[in-house]
Amino acid sequence: MGIRGVLIALVLGGLLLAGEAPDTAKPAEPPKPDAAQLPGEAKPDAAKPAEPAKPAEPTQPGEAKPAEPAKPVDPKVLEEENKTLKTQVDELKKKIGDLEGKLAELTKVKGDLEAKVQELEKKLGPKPADEAATIEEIKKLIAKFKGTSQERDDAAEQLATKFAKKATPYLIDTIRNEKHPYARQLAIRVLDRTQDEAAIPVLIEVLSDADPDIRTRANNTLGRIAGEYFGDVDEKVAPEDRQKVCDSWKKWWDEKNKPKPEK
Repeated sequence: MGIRGVLIALVLGGLLLAGEAPDTAKPAEPPKPDAAQLPGEAKPDAAKPAEPAKPAEPTQPGEAKPAEPAKPVDPKVLEEENKTLKTQVDELKKKIGDLEGKLAELTKVKGDLEAKVQELEKKLGPKPADEAATIEEIKKLIAKFKGTSQERDDAAEQLATKFAKKATPYLIDTIRNEKHPYARQLAIRVLDRTQDEAAIPVLIEVLSDADPDIRTRANNTLGRIAGEYFGDVDEKVAPEDRQKVCDSWKKWWDEKNKPKPEK
């Protein structure tokens, strides 16, 4: 038998030995019944193994991160910070005090300048818009001289107290050009209250007026403004005597306004 034959014999022998070897593994035991299980009760499922913990999801934008534990503060560092803050507060307080002092000075300067402006405005006189409004109001009040008794009295009172001599030119125009008797009489009455010498010429003019009430009121007002008396001009006085009174007033006024000779 050659080498080949020997190898074939060995392989066959090994296979025979493997097929004859008895099975040494023990048979599986049947499952034991659960002592706590009752007849007809469903058998509980076997416990599932615990799932592994999921890793923490990354923080989304805008989501608050968990707070880190506070670090202990060094007392010396805290004391130094407090000293720095106190120094800054003291410096700010000092600056505030300086500013308040300057503010008081500026407030005083502002008050002085405002007083100066008011003084200059008085010298300049009323503004055009204000003057126009004043004239309009004066004219409206004079127009009320033709109204009821109460309206006439109220208008005369306002002209005398609120506008005083500012109303004189318009009162003079009323005396010269208005035909309504009450309006003319009230105009003279207001001039009697304001005592404006600018009204003397027109009062002298109406001393020869056809209305005796106008003549008498004008004569009485002239006497109070000028402090002079040259006689009466009422209807009881003869026309030639009334003319003498008129002439006396004209002469007095001319003398009063005659230019004085230079010394």
